[in-house]
Amino acid sequence: MVEKKLRIIQVVHAFPPTPGGIETHAYKLSLELARLGAQVVVHTSAQAGSQEVDAELKRAGVEVKRHFSIRFPFFSSLVWMPGLPLFVAFEKGDAVCSHGFGAITPLCAAIGAVASGKRFYWTIHGMPRFRGPARLLVGAYRTLIAPLIALSAKKIICVSQTLADEMTETLGADAAKKIVVIPNGVGEEFLAENGAADKSEKAHKHFTVLFVGRLDRSKGVFSLLDAFGKFYASHKDSALRFVGPDEGQRAGLERMAKKKGLPVEFQTVPRERMPEAYASASVCVLPSEYEGFGLAVLESWACGTPAISTHVGAAPQFFKEAFGEEVAGLFMFDGQEGMLAGLERMYSSKGELKRRWAGEARKALANYSWKEAAEKTREMMEGDEGRQTD
Repeated sequence: MVEKKLRIIQVVHAFPPTPGGIETHAYKLSLELARLGAQVVVHTSAQAGSQEVDAELKRAGVEVKRHFSIRFPFFSSLVWMPGLPLFVAFEKGDAVCSHGFGAITPLCAAIGAVASGKRFYWTIHGMPRFRGPARLLVGAYRTLIAPLIALSAKKIICVSQTLADEMTETLGADAAKKIVVIPNGVGEEFLAENGAADKSEKAHKHFTVLFVGRLDRSKGVFSLLDAFGKFYASHKDSALRFVGPDEGQRAGLERMAKKKGLPVEFQTVPRERMPEAYASASVCVLPSEYEGFGLAVLESWACGTPAISTHVGAAPQFFKEAFGEEVAGLFMFDGQEGMLAGLERMYSSKGELKRRWAGEARKALANYSWKEAAEKTREMMEGDEGRQTD
């Protein structure tokens, strides 16, 4: 008897070369699942310049199918792929896994999975928070659409315990029974860059403050720029760098930086060069109002660069695991004044202390690997219906 390979259909609104946390998660998880022997096919939106990524994945045993899509402005996960329920329904597979809260894609994937009798899994990476009319849309999604997706799901995967607690409160007791926590991992390419931060900092005149993520108000980008303005007033050797896709806020940030005369740079960095971006910074700041996980903290640590963060996602857990309960507070902040104090602390810290921090942080990274995330995902999916054999 030959054991039948698990065939997993990943459905995600966007995929590399498009940058982003969900995109990285789907990409890394697909690769690791394939290495573990699963057959993986990804359904996603068409993206210019994707041929190289798709060819790389095909060599690794992952098939990528891209579809025409209609994109809505100012929120990258609002992508509609007409016909997606049919694509999922007619795709051969055992399990369907779709990603994102507030996105249309999981609803379409759930419809296709239920219609064709496949097990459906919903991975949630964070709970979006908006202001103005968009807040009403998220509220409607939470009230009307999310319960339908949750009802269709065999399991609801959350990337942190903090997010799992929030989803339990949002979806109710019945859905809570389906929730499992599978943390993100850190790519090996980041770990290979460890130690480069000291070399890069000596080679540059500036104390570089780095932000990695979507340029969105809820990510705290304006608060960071404002806090940096106060920091720069007494530290003219500093600079601020934003790395990530624009969600309609770059123009406002540029105007604000120009008005205040601040040295601010905006970059879109391909995924293979992200380790270099982290390593060349003096500190990485995660100023978000919400995060499901907070992967930028771990990636920064992997490249030897310290990080500070608001109390979001799994960030408090990261700092406690790395530095202990008492010291963890040095790396977390609330509000602009707390952020400014954190920047001052990182600026004044000596090289020996930074190296000690880097060593402690690197040990904590052992708890987060994409291989382990893939193993937990495969075990969960196999356990839900038992192994099938031919």
